[in-house]
Amino acid sequence: MKGWKEIKIADLGRVVTGKTPPTADSSYFGGEFNFVSPKDLDFDSRFITETQTKITEKSILKFKNQVLPKNSVMFTSLSYGFGKIGITSSVCLTNQQINSIIVNENHDYDFVYYLLRYSKDRILSYNAGIVTPIIPKSLFEKIKVFVPEKKEVEKKIGHILSAYDDLIENNLRRIKLLEELAQRTYEEWFVWFRFPGFEASNINSDWLPEGWERKKLGEIANINRESIKKGFKGTIRYVDISSVSTGNIDFWTEFDFDSAPGRARRLLNHGDIIWSCVRPNRKSYSLVWNPIKNLVGSTGFAVISPRKVSSEYLYFSITTESFVGYLSNRAGGTAYPAVTSSVFEEAEIINPSEEIDKEFSKFSKEIFDQIYLLKSQNRLLKESRDTLLPRLMSGEITLSESGFSGF
Repeated sequence: MKGWKEIKIADLGRVVTGKTPPTADSSYFGGEFNFVSPKDLDFDSRFITETQTKITEKSILKFKNQVLPKNSVMFTSLSYGFGKIGITSSVCLTNQQINSIIVNENHDYDFVYYLLRYSKDRILSYNAGIVTPIIPKSLFEKIKVFVPEKKEVEKKIGHILSAYDDLIENNLRRIKLLEELAQRTYEEWFVWFRFPGFEASNINSDWLPEGWERKKLGEIANINRESIKKGFKGTIRYVDISSVSTGNIDFWTEFDFDSAPGRARRLLNHGDIIWSCVRPNRKSYSLVWNPIKNLVGSTGFAVISPRKVSSEYLYFSITTESFVGYLSNRAGGTAYPAVTSSVFEEAEIINPSEEIDKEFSKFSKEIFDQIYLLKSQNRLLKESRDTLLPRLMSGEITLSESGFSGF
């Protein structure tokens, strides 16, 4: 490629494999510094600002050779999460499943981040593992990649691609604020019972506001109501358990139904709530909102279709920590804990008055509509970015052809 050169990953900066502080010594944990593991990363995550585990300055001092400064690029290369990636937002450590690049002054960290994303399959081809993908540091840093001859070109490519991610991250922040507003309102109305007009409401013998009842979930909703009809011909969009994170359907896969997985059976309609029956402690659930045509879920989901309450209210009711605990405590099996549809049907749910339910539904619907629009925007932004990424990285298109003025 004209204007590009081949170098080793080690030429991009110092490669560091992380280390985990001694877990038996609590003095290494609970501090202000991030400790990054693959569970904190995703395949398109960018700046990592928070981690599930925090470490103290003692960890930083003990593993000073593994400490990563801000704007280092992390790449998961010794794990089932191979290819999960991110950029450090502050001084931190990672565990040993992650190889990181402390980018040197000759290269741009944004460009290096997108280069590794683009090169994921190429890096995986050097896999030294049998079952679990393994690319040790000694091999990782020798892998060859192509980069522009001029750093200025790197910076421009990184700027173009990061513009998409900046918009995506801004939308994600807006989504988070909207979700928090809806969650706080739910808790105010249905946990603390400070709903509109609560001052004039009487408490019944069940310690609930007058007109409210305790019901079994099976009394107010259907579980697995609709399956795709036998003999269906055409294309489906299949949602597997791995496609769902907490509160979100991340992606679906198109199949001709005749060649689709045998578990692709549950029809998903607007307002349904899907909950993974397997390992419920992982909180793989989502509200189905304005679904694409022929969206079909795995039989590994319980599909809850509200019948006597609103979808908005029921979604918050069956995604609380106490409901997660209820499912986890009733999961059968040690290696593969799972619950059955009957566990959902038998769950106790507070059924509010019709008036309050409708008022909450009206308020929440506007929020979910906004969230849907923001998620749709993000999906289009990701498609555009992912189309542009390989074309820029391969030199197929020049900066002047990218559609960004000034480049």
